Amino acid sequence: MIQVTFNNKDYSETADNLIFQFYQINGIFPHSGPADAVNEVILVKGLGIKTDSKVICDFNRTRQNAIEVSDNLIKCPMTWPGKDPQATGLVKLGVFVDESWSDLGNFYFYQQVELSEIYPRYGPWEGSGIIYMYGTKFRDDFANSELGCKIGESVGKASLIDQSTMRCTVE
Repeated sequence: MIQVTFNNKDYSETADNLIFQFYQINGIFPHSGPADAVNEVILVKGLGIKTDSKVICDFNRTRQNAIEVSDNLIKCPMTWPGKDPQATGLVKLGVFVDESWSDLGNFYFYQQVELSEIYPRYGPWEGSGIIYMYGTKFRDDFANSELGCKIGESVGKASLIDQSTMRCTVE
């Protein structure tokens, strides 16, 4: 409810039709994605979002409806109609929740890595190890880049050796 005062003590009467709804946006995940993304989403995390709110996702002033809205999460499409699947780089990202703007910062589109070889090709079923991956488009030089790797269901840490070689360490 909204009230006003002239003396910080005596507030005006409230009216049922003058209600201010609070919500909070905490951040997004991921902060980057493949330039040729199809059916991928960006998760906008928050609190107090009304599920019946009109939520619009905005990439560089290209707007489209959110895919899904809950009280603590908005799912925005990672791409938009007419986006060039080869275009990479930073775009501004934000959301309108019932016409109130929240700036979410930058989102980075990159060319997806292409793997051509791994070494070694065999290893133990359990335990830790290092695998070298070879290919093209390896990079870690853009904002919010988070190198990682996955072998089966084991998630590892990746480090870039050069533009065509990455090391994956699984512990």
